[in-house]
Amino acid sequence: MNINPITFRPTKEIHSAPSNEADLKIDREKHGRCANCGLQTHDVKQGLFIGSLLVPLTNDTVLRGRCLVCNPINSVGVVIDPDVDIATPMPIHPLRPSADQNQPLPDNIGSGSQCIAKKFLGVLLMASLAVTGTILGLYLTKPVPPLSTSTSSISKNSPTGQQMQYTTDPTQRSDGAETSQTPTDSIEYTDMAETSQAPIDTTTETVTTTQVSSLAPDETSIEKNIELNVLCRGVKFSELPDTDSRNLALNWISHDDELQLDVTDPSLHQRYILSLLIFNSGYDFRSSVNWLTNENECKWYGVTCDGNGEIRNLELEATSLSGTIPPEISKLPSLKVLSLNDNTLSGTLPPEIGSLSSLEVLYLHGNSLSGTIPSELGDMKELTNVLLYSNEFSGSIPSEIGYLTSLTILSIHENSLTGPLPSQLGDLTSLFGLSLGDNQFTGTFPSWIWDLPNLSDLWLYSNKFSGTIPSEIGSTSLKILVMYNNALTGSLPSELGDLRSLSFLLLGDNLLTGTIPSEIGNLASLTKLNLSGNSLTGRLPTELGQLKDLTDLWLYSNEFTETIPTEIGSLSLLTTLAIFDNSLTGLLPSSLGDLKELTFLLLGDNLLAGTLPSWIWGLTDLNEIWLDQNKFTGTISSEIGGGSLKSLTALVLWENSLTGSLPSSLGNLTSLAVLSLGKNQFTGTFPSWILGLTDLTQLHLDSNELTGTLPSELGDLSKLTVLHVQDNKFTGTFPSEIESNLDLKDLCLSNNNFVGSLPVEIETDYGVNCF
Repeated sequence: MNINPITFRPTKEIHSAPSNEADLKIDREKHGRCANCGLQTHDVKQGLFIGSLLVPLTNDTVLRGRCLVCNPINSVGVVIDPDVDIATPMPIHPLRPSADQNQPLPDNIGSGSQCIAKKFLGVLLMASLAVTGTILGLYLTKPVPPLSTSTSSISKNSPTGQQMQYTTDPTQRSDGAETSQTPTDSIEYTDMAETSQAPIDTTTETVTTTQVSSLAPDETSIEKNIELNVLCRGVKFSELPDTDSRNLALNWISHDDELQLDVTDPSLHQRYILSLLIFNSGYDFRSSVNWLTNENECKWYGVTCDGNGEIRNLELEATSLSGTIPPEISKLPSLKVLSLNDNTLSGTLPPEIGSLSSLEVLYLHGNSLSGTIPSELGDMKELTNVLLYSNEFSGSIPSEIGYLTSLTILSIHENSLTGPLPSQLGDLTSLFGLSLGDNQFTGTFPSWIWDLPNLSDLWLYSNKFSGTIPSEIGSTSLKILVMYNNALTGSLPSELGDLRSLSFLLLGDNLLTGTIPSEIGNLASLTKLNLSGNSLTGRLPTELGQLKDLTDLWLYSNEFTETIPTEIGSLSLLTTLAIFDNSLTGLLPSSLGDLKELTFLLLGDNLLAGTLPSWIWGLTDLNEIWLDQNKFTGTISSEIGGGSLKSLTALVLWENSLTGSLPSSLGNLTSLAVLSLGKNQFTGTFPSWILGLTDLTQLHLDSNELTGTLPSELGDLSKLTVLHVQDNKFTGTFPSEIESNLDLKDLCLSNNNFVGSLPVEIETDYGVNCF
């Protein structure tokens, strides 16, 4: 004989047990609900079912049965309303305490079926016993355990004619998720061998029941319950427009949610809050996460729950989440990770977020949040990571953040924060990452920063900090020091050389003076060095050649003199060498030809001399060559286009003393976007190979001795926006195709021998005067 165990969910729904259709002539189309506790029948295909017994009393539609949640209030069971559709929300009666066993049933149940008086119930019960026989009579004569009893044993007939011990765990929801409810029932089913005499089998049921207190009258509806326990700032649903996201979420969870949770379900509040996020956002987010399904919310995208079924992580980064952050999100008491970054959230950060006392990770970066950072963040003592960067926050950093002694990362760069840094940040002794760049902070550089024992990464770039870099910096454990674009003064302390673990030293665009200390060579872990945009002087130290891990060297826009140290050629990992806009002299050292990883060679605006060395054309990874405004002489070697510089996009040799004709091998540099050869002494006609450089955007041939006519095919270079050919010896008419086909932003033609009408010259921001 097959046995179908009962799947039981006391706070939600009751599934039908197997029935004997010969004995139970029930209308299959009826639905029912327990009038005492409000539980509904679920599966109508096998008849109405409450508990484990179906009891037809009369031929009318009023049925009675046992409810496994609240137990029968009296010996005749409880009335169920067969006329209500379970898809229709019904008022739920709170469970009655055990002292009220003799309290009469409600006058109205569900759709209005009248509750039958106790005497009349007895008459109907006798009629029922005549139909159902002795088995039912034995069952109904058993005493009913009181509701408040902790443990009770019940012997009753199994509807399948078997003896079963069964276990039901009310912490398991029908959708498979755990809830935080304490288990209250322990019921075991055990098969008993079937006998030919079909004896009356009994089922022993052990029920451990936790005393259930009645809900307050104002919490009996979902609306009132959520209004009292979830909504913030004293808001009432009745005061909100119907289109408000809070009302839309209420309507969904009350009527459209297939799970149809009631006020006793511990997941009601968090499911409502998640639906609020949906209705608070736009269509893109809804389609991205595919929420509002009949699954338990713990299975929704980006949601992780703990063992009690409470939301632990809410990770919705880059999901097109929009709208504002609802303050009701603060009613997720077990939340540890809140990750809403890289979306289009706007509005302010609600101060109620400070109620999330268990939160450890707060990721809100990459949105459009504005307003001040709430001081209530200081109440979230478990926070370890706070990332608020790339928003529109204003005002100052609240001093209360200094209370977050567990904080390890604080990243608030790329906002509009102002004022000095609060000294309370010096209490963040666990901090190893502090990123406050690209704001408007002012004041002298705070000395307490050097006292943070675990500080490793310090990003304070693009602010208005002043003051000097103290010698105490050498006693820190810094690995990253990024303070460019401030107003720091003074010289570079030699103690910088004590930062043996330093990988980034970015101090460009300040007001630093003096020389680069030779101790810089001790920074064996350094990969990026930026001292550009200061007023540093003297010779470049040869100790730079000891930085074997260096990939980027930016020393431009200073006042360095003398020659480039040959030791720089030993930096085999170097990809960027940028020392333009200084007063460097002499020849380019041949050791630079060993920099096989070099992609950017930027040495313009110096006093470098000699011919262009052939080793340059052997650096096959070069992407840009800027040797402009120097004193280079001689011709451009034909080796330049020998096929080794396929990645070259910019060749800038402007304002030197180069001579001769332009080699046709330059036409092999098919990736060129910028070709700047102006202010030299090149001769010959307009080079036809230029017409094959289809990616060209800027062409500077001005101030040379070029002759001949301009080809009309120049108009086919569709990407060309800058054309400078002034101060040459070009003749003929200016091709109309150049003007009509191209969207030129900068056009200079003067001081040539053109005939006929010329287009109006255009000057923009490219720094070249057409006249």
